[in-house]
Amino acid sequence: MAAATSSHIGLVPSLSREFLLHHRCCPIDRTGDGIIIVAVVPDATQGALDDIAVAYQSAVFPRDVSSEELERLIERTASRSDREIQLERGTDLQDDTTTDVRDLAQHPPRRPLRQPPRPRARAPA
Repeated sequence: MAAATSSHIGLVPSLSREFLLHHRCCPIDRTGDGIIIVAVVPDATQGALDDIAVAYQSAVFPRDVSSEELERLIERTASRSDREIQLERGTDLQDDTTTDVRDLAQHPPRRPLRQPPRPRARAPA
């Protein structure tokens, strides 16, 4: 099984940072069998494991971690999911070069850079 410090699984849209903090649990990995490993602290809400199982459509297995470790895992997992959402939306990716290229694409092309060759005059017969 994966170590508790791994955070290879992203959050599904139905789970949020607030949900994880409130219920004191965090999905951290998926085994080869498809089971979701969920980091939990002793005072975690046990009903949240059922919610996570439904959200991932998979069985879950709780793994005990300290409160400090859980908070780090939640922050890492939620931050990674936030970055993935930004990349999907395309935010923070548009820069001046992208804008310039789009502007150029909207304008008709200018005259050709090279003139086509002129037909040669025939020699008198």
